[in-house]
Formats: sequence, C-alpha cells, structure tokens
Amino acid sequence: MPLSSAQEGDPVTRSDTVHAQQADTLELGKTWSEGDAMEEKGAKIIERGEKLVLNGEKKIAKGKGLVRSGTAEAEVQEANYMRMVRTMGVANTPKQLKKELKTLSAITEKWDNGVDQSKRGEKLIKDGEKEITEGRAKLRKGNSMVLRGQGQKNAVETQIRSEDAKTRVEIEDLDPAVKTQGGR
Repeated sequence: MPLSSAQEGDPVTRSDTVHAQQADTLELGKTWSEGDAMEEKGAKIIERGEKLVLNGEKKIAKGKGLVRSGTAEAEVQEANYMRMVRTMGVANTPKQLKKELKTLSAITEKWDNGVDQSKRGEKLIKDGEKEITEGRAKLRKGNSMVLRGQGQKNAVETQIRSEDAKTRVEIEDLDPAVKTQGGR
C-alpha cells in the first residue's frame, strides 16, 4: 500500500489509509470499465457475426435456386438439341437451313446461359459458406469477449462488496453505537 505522508517506520495514519483506498477504488473502477468496454465490443462483434451468418444463408439459398433453375434450363436445352438433331438434315433450301441454324444457335445460347447460371449459383453457395464460417468465428470471439468482460466486471463487483463488508465490520468495531442503531 503506497503511503502518502508517512515515511518508512512511521505509523500509518487514517489519511494514508483513505488515500490507499481511494487509489484502489480508482483502479477497480478502471478495471470494471475495461470489462464493460470488452463486453460492449464483444456484443458488436456478435452482431456483425450474426449479420454475416444471415447474409451467408441468403446467398446459399439464392445460389441453390440459381443452380436448380440453371440446371433445369440446361437439361431442357439439351433435350431440345437432341430433338433438333433428329430432324436436322432435311432442309431443301438455304432458307430452311438458315432456320435450322438459327434454332440451333438459340438452343446453344440458352444451354450456355443455363450452365453459366448454375456456375454463378455454385459460386454464391461457396461465398455464402465462407460468410457463415467467418460469421460463426465472429460469434465465438464475441461471445468469449462478452463472457470475459462480464467476468471482469463481476470480479470487481465482488471485490467491492467484500471490501464494503470489511469496512462495515471495522466501523462497527470502532463505534459500538453503530451496532445499536441498526447499521448494515
């Protein structure tokens, strides 16, 4: 305990004790505030983690929808191509041949679009999975910070209650009238 007015070997005065208690109280207040700040920061990290998980889930759902519709479109166009191939080669005029080529080109374009759509969906799914992983990591970190901050605050509060009880006992020992007045 630091002594303000007493030198080594001098008796400790009430003033010295009060100064030491005030310094301890300031340190406890600082420790409690640090715990509170840690808890608040953890809560913000949790919030960001929840948003990442939610956004990741949305991306996965959208990606799965794109994969389903893209795959379905590609399968339809593949079936159209197979039907077209069976009827091709019967063109008797350049105009009929151009019509076959135009239809074949449209099938090819739609088929490619379906495949591309499926690939975009697969990428969204992977991106969503990454966001969920990142979000869960933030949730773990945030929860840990909240718990550590709460623990730090609780430890300070417990110490303060203990010191308050000790001080009440000391006062009661010094002044018996406090006991008869129903002191705490």
